[in-house]
Amino acid sequence: MKIIILQFMAIIAMILISCNDKENSVYLKNGSYSECATGKNLTKAQEETAYVEISAVNTNTLRVDMYHVQLNCALEKIESSISYNEKVIKFTPIGDDANCLCGRQLTYEISNLQEGQSYDCVIMQENSEYASFKFDFTRDLTQTINLN
Repeated sequence: MKIIILQFMAIIAMILISCNDKENSVYLKNGSYSECATGKNLTKAQEETAYVEISAVNTNTLRVDMYHVQLNCALEKIESSISYNEKVIKFTPIGDDANCLCGRQLTYEISNLQEGQSYDCVIMQENSEYASFKFDFTRDLTQTINLN
């Protein structure tokens, strides 16, 4: 009987630990992207300069706005994979093949970040790295980063 109780307690402990890991995982929320930018209101220099504005929303969430990111014209969605152990956040555009690129704005929030922890963000394009940036998360973080 003691063995059964110990096995039952071990199972419960494993379930609680796995639930706790999910609650502590970094995740993406409120992601969106713009349609292709026409550039009518932008100068040539502004069109060519891709940059990121990051700002802390609260004690564990970061808002990321990327501007003038050159992505596939046939973009259908942005997938993200977060490798929490390595602190790497990867964004991969998904869409039909197209022989054109256009400037887009990407906006998203990354939640469950840890204060004082360093993270790497990578934007993928056609199975290779398009751009990347790093940040150290703090609750008052505000920063602009050039991607070119």
